[in-house]
Amino acid sequence: MAILPDRSELSSPADGDLYMTTDVSDTGDAATGTDKKITWANIKLALKTYFDTIYQPLSAVLTATTASFTTAMADKLGFITVTQGVDLDQMEADIAALANGMSYEGNWDASAGSFPGAGSAQKGFFYTVSVGGTVDGVTFVAGDRLIATVDNASATVYAANWTQLDATDAVTSVDGATGNIELATILFAKTAKTTPVDADTVSFTDSAAANVLKKVTWANVKVTLKAYFDTLYVQPRGAVNTQTGTTYTLVIGDEYLLGVTMNNAAANTITIPPNADVALPVGTKVFITQGGAGSTTIAAGAGVTINAPASVTAAIGEQHGSRVVQKIQTNEWLLI
Repeated sequence: MAILPDRSELSSPADGDLYMTTDVSDTGDAATGTDKKITWANIKLALKTYFDTIYQPLSAVLTATTASFTTAMADKLGFITVTQGVDLDQMEADIAALANGMSYEGNWDASAGSFPGAGSAQKGFFYTVSVGGTVDGVTFVAGDRLIATVDNASATVYAANWTQLDATDAVTSVDGATGNIELATILFAKTAKTTPVDADTVSFTDSAAANVLKKVTWANVKVTLKAYFDTLYVQPRGAVNTQTGTTYTLVIGDEYLLGVTMNNAAANTITIPPNADVALPVGTKVFITQGGAGSTTIAAGAGVTINAPASVTAAIGEQHGSRVVQKIQTNEWLLI
């Protein structure tokens, strides 16, 4: 907000006197406009330009009337250009409104327990709170603005006399920086981190929510990127998953291995789980080998269907024998 010089009430403004106006074409400070200062000379110039478009020329008034004028009066009226009927009462009210515009009257100490002006503050007078306090049940903090809404505003009653512009949510600094703040300056001043961990957060603008600033964990960044990269790349096969027990159920990751080997001297079973339990992607292929003397049988979990040609059995039945299972639907697999 522009701050005007301290001054007492004027009866005859001079061209260099300053007044406050809100420039609605400049939304740099707020959507409703930016407070600026204007000289009395420029106010008069703007009013003259406006009045020139609505007043009737004096020559037309003199031609259309039978009234006589003295030379002195005619000379005075010669300075007024009138193009149409003028409501002088309204003009007087409009000029009075300009004289009653916002006027900065200095700081106010709210801890004193009374409103400024001692009952003589005029409409449009405004003050900056220098020390916080509570008056008539209204709490003020340093930086607030107090505006008189009527002439001779009460020194003890807030309602219908004053308006508070609350500054408690005003931004005084960003990450310790004040003044002209550049986000890049703040960012490059930060300590660098080479390897983020899952709980770390990253800021981003949400394009699906009007670009609101939000945060996301590094764990979720990885999950999102993996889902994207999985559509572009094939993960290289890892080492063989060797199981020495008599039962095993496929898990996420087995599809990226060179195979699963059941290595036990006793009969053993490898189970294909339902999608609800282990959501292996459709297209998954797992190479299964009977590594020990015990026969390895491939079994279907609850709700799972395994299709195989008649010549291919679910039981491998011989050491170093193998099968391949491929997921072709949500809960449907092919055994070959």
